[in-house]
Amino acid sequence: RADDPADRAERLLRVAEKTRDSGDLASALAIMNKAYAANPDDPRPLQEAADTLLAAGRVEDAATVYLMVLQRTPQNGPALAGLGLAYLQAHDVDAALRAFAAARTAGDTSARLMNGWGVALDAMARHDEARQRYKDGIALHPDDVSLRNNLALSEAMGGDLDAAAESLAAAVALPAATVRQRQNYALLLGLLGRDGEARRWATVDLPADAVEANLAYYASLRGMTRRQAIAVALGLGTGDEPLKSRTATVNSEGKPGAGPGPAAKPGGPKKPQPPAVADGASAPTEREDDVAAIVAPGPENVAQPGSLPRYVPPVNPFLERRGDGTGEDGKHAPAKAGENPEKNAAEGSVEEGSQNDGRAALPI
Repeated sequence: RADDPADRAERLLRVAEKTRDSGDLASALAIMNKAYAANPDDPRPLQEAADTLLAAGRVEDAATVYLMVLQRTPQNGPALAGLGLAYLQAHDVDAALRAFAAARTAGDTSARLMNGWGVALDAMARHDEARQRYKDGIALHPDDVSLRNNLALSEAMGGDLDAAAESLAAAVALPAATVRQRQNYALLLGLLGRDGEARRWATVDLPADAVEANLAYYASLRGMTRRQAIAVALGLGTGDEPLKSRTATVNSEGKPGAGPGPAAKPGGPKKPQPPAVADGASAPTEREDDVAAIVAPGPENVAQPGSLPRYVPPVNPFLERRGDGTGEDGKHAPAKAGENPEKNAAEGSVEEGSQNDGRAALPI
């Protein structure tokens, strides 16, 4: 029937998804809010809104909405994966690992889950495990350039530049490859001393002066030890400590971005501009100006560790804390020594209570 709430919500949700795909995230969120109001029993508008909020950089709001979804469907793998990405973006890696493990246990095998999970493990310098997550993801999603790009980052941090170059060679061969993957590949080729190939790939996207500047930069890196060169090239310090990736910004597709800065772009600066190896692909719409209009940059928009809302379901798939899910100081307690967040998440733990009934208005 035309006035049926479920039908109205379905129509609104289809319009919202098309609006989001066009790049108008603010309007899409408003329509999703209407779809939720029309049929509050349907968790799909919540899920779509949470993904859109995360893409817009509104991390705390996204986490709140993911938690609303999980109160209705505690074993919702995509929502758990999205919550993990929100925690990762807020630099709460332990919580992210628990959420990712719970999402996998719930049956999620998405590229964004495997990508985010790998980034979290790399941030803990657990590179062998991170590489396995990326490889598992690639086996399921062989055309995902972000998984291949971030596998290369992990291999480079582990010191295996030849493997990293091989991974990026596979990435740049894909139709979806971007200037980021191509220039990351040029960087790795330059580190390996394969200047002719590095020049060829740099020339695909960059003007001649930028190509020469980057080649000079690669040569300067080769004057360092390999460990130092990798650390400096990836923006990870001087190489005197174990290499950890920066806790990257991760959007709703699970594409993290970290490193010293973007690859040099056509017409860009003439000084050497080392491209970052971590994949910083934009949100699904690839209209970053629209995203910026929704959430202006500033410290008030930066989620701090432990600041995101916490969910305490009847059977908690990723938190093992006292009854309210916090530590003694009222903040989410870190993992105990020897504790494996992913193992605990897979096993689950029983806690009582919940923070709300899941029917609150959307923060959009």
